[in-house]
Amino acid sequence: MRDGEENGSAQWGGRNDIAPFINKMPTSNLLMTRTERLSLDTHATLRNLNTLVIGSPGSGQTRYYIMPNMRQMSMNYVVTDPKGELCAEMRGPLEAAGYTVHALDLKSMAASAHFNPLHYIDPDHPEKSIRELAEDIIVNTTAENAKDDGCWGAAARALLTAWIAGGHVARRHADGGEDGAGAGA
Repeated sequence: MRDGEENGSAQWGGRNDIAPFINKMPTSNLLMTRTERLSLDTHATLRNLNTLVIGSPGSGQTRYYIMPNMRQMSMNYVVTDPKGELCAEMRGPLEAAGYTVHALDLKSMAASAHFNPLHYIDPDHPEKSIRELAEDIIVNTTAENAKDDGCWGAAARALLTAWIAGGHVARRHADGGEDGAGAGA
């Protein structure tokens, strides 16, 4: 309980209010405005660094907030970049600084980062891993109110499991991890 503050106590802050939250090293801060910063040391400030930047198109979110923070190269970044301008401008400098850059490009899959769930199949228990992957795919691509009509659901699981197993065996054979002996027997 904070007597006298039941209806709120918010007020505009000044330079002295933000001072305890600024790190003395300039690159160890999240840039908030031209003059305000927030230390990246969340243990010292007890502040959350998650930031949501909202603005109308062309109002400068990228130029005045995202790019200055990315140019500091002081943390990891996850950004949406529908036009591809951030990736085009920042990929080279980030990679030169040692960052690994992954881009999900839905227009050009060749330029996009890839994920292959077959790489995560346990080589000691491939049958179990393949069944779990097939089940995960079925469960996560089926509508919540969809009815499983038994025969067709079982057939879909069996077909998907066979495709995954075939891909796994082909990948292992191509990687030299299996000589193919007994395959198809």
